[in-house]
Amino acid sequence: MEEQWALSKIQLHEVWQITMGSPTIIVAVLDTGIDKNHADLNCKVLTEVNFTDSPTPDDINGHGTHIAGIIAANSNNGLGIAGASPKSRLLNVKVADDKGRCEASVVANGACRTERTD
Repeated sequence: MEEQWALSKIQLHEVWQITMGSPTIIVAVLDTGIDKNHADLNCKVLTEVNFTDSPTPDDINGHGTHIAGIIAANSNNGLGIAGASPKSRLLNVKVADDKGRCEASVVANGACRTERTD
Protein backbone atom coordinates (compact mmCIF):
# COMPACT_ATOMS: atom_id res chain seq x y z
CA MET A 1 0.00 0.00 0.00
CA GLU A 2 2.90 2.37 0.54
CA GLU A 3 3.26 2.50 -3.24
CA GLN A 4 -0.26 3.89 -3.44
CA TRP A 5 0.52 7.07 -1.50
CA ALA A 6 -2.51 8.88 -2.96
CA LEU A 7 -4.90 6.63 -1.03
CA SER A 8 -3.86 8.19 2.27
CA LYS A 9 -4.08 11.67 0.74
CA ILE A 10 -7.78 11.14 -0.02
CA GLN A 11 -8.28 9.24 3.26
CA LEU A 12 -9.45 6.10 1.46
CA HIS A 13 -8.34 3.87 4.34
CA GLU A 14 -10.89 5.61 6.54
CA VAL A 15 -13.59 5.17 3.89
CA TRP A 16 -12.80 1.45 3.67
CA GLN A 17 -13.61 1.15 7.38
CA ILE A 18 -17.19 2.03 6.39
CA THR A 19 -17.44 0.45 2.93
CA MET A 20 -15.37 -1.05 0.13
CA GLY A 21 -18.30 -0.90 -2.24
CA SER A 22 -20.51 -3.86 -3.01
CA PRO A 23 -21.40 -6.08 -5.97
CA THR A 24 -24.64 -4.11 -6.25
CA ILE A 25 -22.66 -0.95 -7.07
CA ILE A 26 -22.12 -0.90 -10.83
CA VAL A 27 -19.91 1.79 -12.36
CA ALA A 28 -20.01 2.53 -16.08
CA VAL A 29 -16.54 3.35 -17.43
CA LEU A 30 -16.86 5.47 -20.58
CA ASP A 31 -13.36 5.37 -22.02
CA THR A 32 -11.11 3.37 -24.38
CA GLY A 33 -12.56 0.05 -23.21
CA ILE A 34 -11.52 -2.31 -20.42
CA ASP A 35 -9.24 -5.33 -20.54
CA LYS A 36 -11.66 -7.71 -18.84
CA ASN A 37 -8.87 -10.31 -18.57
CA HIS A 38 -6.62 -8.02 -16.50
CA ALA A 39 -5.66 -9.80 -13.27
CA ASP A 40 -6.75 -6.88 -11.07
CA LEU A 41 -10.15 -6.72 -12.80
CA ASN A 42 -10.93 -10.43 -12.73
CA CYS A 43 -14.73 -10.99 -12.82
CA LYS A 44 -15.44 -7.24 -12.53
CA VAL A 45 -16.84 -6.47 -16.02
CA LEU A 46 -20.53 -7.36 -16.23
CA THR A 47 -21.11 -6.36 -19.82
CA GLU A 48 -19.59 -4.26 -22.56
CA VAL A 49 -20.72 -2.12 -25.46
CA ASN A 50 -18.65 -0.58 -28.23
CA PHE A 51 -19.66 2.80 -29.71
CA THR A 52 -16.49 3.14 -31.79
CA ASP A 53 -15.22 1.90 -35.15
CA SER A 54 -12.81 -0.43 -33.34
CA PRO A 55 -13.54 -4.09 -34.03
CA THR A 56 -13.38 -4.87 -30.30
CA PRO A 57 -14.71 -3.43 -27.03
CA ASP A 58 -11.38 -4.42 -25.45
CA ASP A 59 -8.94 -1.74 -24.38
CA ILE A 60 -6.14 -1.50 -26.95
CA ASN A 61 -5.05 1.92 -25.64
CA GLY A 62 -4.75 1.07 -21.92
CA HIS A 63 -6.37 4.21 -20.52
CA GLY A 64 -9.80 2.71 -19.83
CA THR A 65 -8.27 -0.27 -18.03
CA HIS A 66 -6.21 2.13 -15.90
CA ILE A 67 -9.33 4.09 -14.94
CA ALA A 68 -11.29 0.88 -14.25
CA GLY A 69 -8.48 -0.21 -11.92
CA ILE A 70 -8.59 3.05 -9.98
CA ILE A 71 -12.30 2.46 -9.49
CA ALA A 72 -12.60 -1.25 -8.77
CA ALA A 73 -9.31 -3.20 -8.85
CA ASN A 74 -9.34 -6.20 -6.54
CA SER A 75 -7.65 -5.56 -3.21
CA ASN A 76 -5.31 -7.70 -1.10
CA ASN A 77 -4.41 -10.00 -3.99
CA GLY A 78 -0.72 -9.10 -4.12
CA LEU A 79 -1.13 -7.69 -7.63
CA GLY A 80 -1.15 -4.15 -8.98
CA ILE A 81 -3.28 -1.72 -7.01
CA ALA A 82 -6.36 -1.60 -4.81
CA GLY A 83 -9.33 0.18 -6.32
CA ALA A 84 -11.30 2.83 -4.45
CA SER A 85 -14.34 0.55 -4.46
CA PRO A 86 -12.89 -2.96 -4.90
CA LYS A 87 -16.14 -4.84 -4.33
CA SER A 88 -17.96 -2.92 -7.08
CA ARG A 89 -18.51 -4.14 -10.63
CA LEU A 90 -18.07 -2.44 -13.99
CA LEU A 91 -19.77 -1.75 -17.28
CA ASN A 92 -17.34 -1.38 -20.18
CA VAL A 93 -18.63 1.42 -22.41
CA LYS A 94 -16.09 2.00 -25.18
CA VAL A 95 -16.58 5.56 -26.44
CA ALA A 96 -12.96 6.42 -27.31
CA ASP A 97 -11.20 4.70 -30.19
CA ASP A 98 -8.00 2.68 -29.93
CA LYS A 99 -5.93 5.89 -30.11
CA GLY A 100 -7.95 7.49 -27.29
CA ARG A 101 -9.94 9.87 -29.51
CA CYS A 102 -13.66 10.42 -29.04
CA GLU A 103 -16.44 12.80 -29.94
CA ALA A 104 -18.67 14.41 -27.31
CA SER A 105 -21.76 13.04 -29.05
CA VAL A 106 -20.44 9.47 -28.76
CA VAL A 107 -19.74 9.96 -25.05
CA ALA A 108 -23.26 11.36 -24.58
CA ASN A 109 -24.76 8.42 -26.47
CA GLY A 110 -22.79 5.97 -24.33
CA ALA A 111 -23.90 7.71 -21.14
CA CYS A 112 -27.56 7.70 -22.18
CA ARG A 113 -27.49 4.02 -23.08
CA THR A 114 -26.08 3.01 -19.69
CA GLU A 115 -28.38 5.09 -17.46
CA ARG A 116 -30.40 3.12 -14.94
CA THR A 117 -34.11 3.82 -14.90
CA ASP A 118 -35.13 2.09 -11.64
